[in-house]
Formats: sequence, C-alpha cells, structure tokens
Amino acid sequence: MHHKYSTEAFILKSLHHKDADKVYVLFTENFGLIRASAQGVRLLKSKLRYHLSDFSCINISLVRGRDYWRIVGAEKSAGFIHGKIKDPEVLDFYGKIFSLILRLVHGEERNDELFTALKGSLLEAHKNQSKGLECLSVARIMRSLGYLKVAGFEELFQNHEYDEKVVCLAESMHEKIILEINKSLNETHL
Repeated sequence: MHHKYSTEAFILKSLHHKDADKVYVLFTENFGLIRASAQGVRLLKSKLRYHLSDFSCINISLVRGRDYWRIVGAEKSAGFIHGKIKDPEVLDFYGKIFSLILRLVHGEERNDELFTALKGSLLEAHKNQSKGLECLSVARIMRSLGYLKVAGFEELFQNHEYDEKVVCLAESMHEKIILEINKSLNETHL
C-alpha cells in the first residue's frame, strides 16, 4: 500500500501521455517541482479532468510510485480562478512566471519562500498586471532561489506582501532591477 500525500500545487504545464493519460509538471508547496501522471484524465468520465487545467492552483493528493508520482485526487484551491484564464494579460503573466520557474528550478526540493512568492504574485495578478508587479515577482522568485542579491533592494523583500506601495516601488526601480536580474542570469548561464 502506498502513502497518500496532500499539498497545494500550481500546474505549470501538462503533456498528453498514452491514449487517455497526462503528465503534469507541478510546483508544489511540500515537494517543490515534480512531475506526476494522471491516469485516464482525458476521458470524459474522469473526475479529475475538470480540476487539472494548466495554470491552476489546486490542492492535490499524490502517491509516490517507484519511478514517479501519480495524481489520485484534486480540488480547487481557495482564492484562485479555476479553469481557463480568460484575461489575456493575466494569462501572459502566468506564462512568464511559470516559464521562469521551469527554467530555474530543477528537481524536488521544498522551498517555502519561493512558494509564498509565487502564490502572492499570482493572486495579485488578477488585480494588477503592471510592470512593477512583474518585476517584483521575478525579483522575489530569483532571490528565493539564491540568484539575486538583496543589497540595494531591501525594501522589496521586507515582507511577502504585494501591496500597492511595494509594487509602485518596484516599478520605480524597474530598470535597476531588470539590470540586476539579467546580470544574475548571465553569470549563472541560465
């Protein structure tokens, strides 16, 4: 018998597998970046299919197999829009942030600071799609992974909130933050 694990997760992307299965790339609160399969999820009778949309935030139940994770349950996470995101600006924001996560995160490793930064920025994206929010989100993600120095940006990292004051501050520091982000990415060859 396998132990069932429950965690909150973001579905970064999914891929068709076999006739009716899918493989999901998830960033989870408890395990970091994982890949998990859902058997029969593309069948009309599947109970999971309506909860497992790309760019969704879900509470997920997983079983660890010998070689991979398997999804055995899912339900909507509070506070997030579920199903297809209709606002193209929000969809673009999610796409950029999830692409960054896929580029920078490798392997299973819990990172509470990263999960908190990701969740906060995605919740805020439904209210605000300014370049300040995007800049702040990327800076916090990179800092949580150790790619960005705090020096010069202390005010951006004093708490985990995405309030109007800190988003406006990030917007005013936009060019400086972008230069530091690009420098960091170049130095690490990412």
